[in-house]
Amino acid sequence: VAPERRAGEAPSLASEVYGLGAFARLLICGWDDTPRGATPRRGSAADPWPLLREDEQVKLDGLLRAAMAESPELRLRGAESLADELREWLGLAPQRSAAEL
Repeated sequence: VAPERRAGEAPSLASEVYGLGAFARLLICGWDDTPRGATPRRGSAADPWPLLREDEQVKLDGLLRAAMAESPELRLRGAESLADELREWLGLAPQRSAAEL
């Protein structure tokens, strides 16, 4: 749950992006059930992955941190922005023409 939602604020696109980022982190990092509750198996998406280059790990971690920024103003601007960033990270983004760059 986004920090602003825990503080009683109304839902927003930013709070939805936070939730999607948290869900993506859960899928990517995994969770362990501990006596204190669920905790991430990996502290960060940038923790070493055997099949990812370091630059790929850092980019993924930055992407998830951008989705889950504490301040709503610092988050990605919507679910489509998060999806675009993930597609780009995966190498699935459509090729841009020179005119678009």
